Amino acid sequence: MYHQESAIKRKRSGLTLLVVAILLASAVVLFKGGQQLGNADQTRDAVHVNALATAIENFYGEYSQLPKVPATLESDSESGIALLRILLADEPAGSKPQNPRDIVFLAVREAKGDRGGVAYASGDSDDIKGMFDSQGRPFQVVVNTGYTDVFEFEHAGTKVRLRGRFAAVFAAGEDGKLGTKDDLISW
Repeated sequence: MYHQESAIKRKRSGLTLLVVAILLASAVVLFKGGQQLGNADQTRDAVHVNALATAIENFYGEYSQLPKVPATLESDSESGIALLRILLADEPAGSKPQNPRDIVFLAVREAKGDRGGVAYASGDSDDIKGMFDSQGRPFQVVVNTGYTDVFEFEHAGTKVRLRGRFAAVFAAGEDGKLGTKDDLISW
């Protein structure tokens, strides 16, 4: 009887140590991951970069064509706003819609003070001002308007080649400079 009780106690003790070890390992992973991602703004910006690129890819998947926009644009330019309207199923009335099924391809938060999302004009207006990162800068969008198998463009002076992709989105990151380690990229 004594032998069985001590074996059970050792087993519980071993199990407790295992649980503590797993919890410590999880805490270290979460802490390190948090250091690499930086803060909530950087994480949100990364989500927005990928959401915008994915929305364009999904538009292509649905309609077998890309939105009719220039090959390169910023998310606050006239062309960028037109792209956002298409992806948000918010094209102006009276125009020939590029998104005739009114599918919402892009779902991101509304910006606060032109930072961290899609910004609208003040008041009750539905006028879109653009889509901005947490620093208030527009996103850079490149669209594979040539429908090529290998999509090529430049990012901060470096040639980027993507296979089987129709869109790429990037932002300068917290330091405001392209080509640095904090750049946010969709590829």
